Amino acid sequence: MWGLIATVAVGGVALAADALVESDEEQIAEIADALTGARVERRVDAVLAHVDSARAPITVHADDWGAEFGEDDEDPADAIRDALSPLAEGDLELVQRSVDVEGDRARVALRVRTGEGSIVDAQLALRRDGQSWLIDAVRRL
Repeated sequence: MWGLIATVAVGGVALAADALVESDEEQIAEIADALTGARVERRVDAVLAHVDSARAPITVHADDWGAEFGEDDEDPADAIRDALSPLAEGDLELVQRSVDVEGDRARVALRVRTGEGSIVDAQLALRRDGQSWLIDAVRRL
C-alpha cells in the first residue's frame, strides 16, 4: 500500500513539474504559432519580443536584400517588419512548420499561403540566452 502511495506521489510531482517547466521546443513553437496566429497585429511583435541586437547580433534577409544589426547599429525592428511583411497581413494558412532544436541553437521554418494565394517561406534562427531564446537571423525566401 505504501509503495502504491509513494509511486502515485512521485508520479504526481513529476507530472506537475513537467506542466510547470516549458521545454525548449515548446518555447520556440510558441513563437512560430504566434507568427502565423489569428491576431495579425501580434505576429511580427512575437518575433521582435525575442530580438536584442545588443546581446545577439541579428541578420535579416528578404528577397535580394540583407542587413546585419549589432550592438552599435540601428534598431533592426523596421528591417524585420519589412522582411516579414507578407506574414503581417490578413489570413494565413499554415502549409508546413518545422521546429528543430540542437543544443543551444534552434531553427523555425514556416511555409504559409496568404489570403491572395501566394506562398511565403520564412526562417528564424535562434540561440539560447540563459533560460530564454534570442533570434539571431530572420530570412524570408
